[in-house]
Amino acid sequence: MDKLVMVYNADGGWENAIMDSLHKIFSPSTYPCKLCAVTFGLRKMEKTWEDWLNKQPMEKVFLHKDEWPSSGYDQSITLPAILLDSGTSAKVLVSAAEWNDIPDAATLIRVLEMKLTQGA
Repeated sequence: MDKLVMVYNADGGWENAIMDSLHKIFSPSTYPCKLCAVTFGLRKMEKTWEDWLNKQPMEKVFLHKDEWPSSGYDQSITLPAILLDSGTSAKVLVSAAEWNDIPDAATLIRVLEMKLTQGA
């Protein structure tokens, strides 16, 4: 079964979540995790994104950059990224370079639906 793997360019943990929220408020242009910026508000996941994820039949995996080294995925992938893991290989669906063209969750969903339909 395929997995949709979201890899944040931010460390995990509640302390980091608080610092990330403050960073998004006070200096959003320098916040390093565009995946987090478009899929999370200050306190919780964006509803549009959450609803879309819940409708997807595949498993969802959420990793932070401090978990990335032990994940078994290609460490040369620049974060943030979204991958499609087929069990035998993982393809990048949204690369770090593409985030400049993804301003919000609705755009991210459109990009992912297009790539998933095309077979990544």
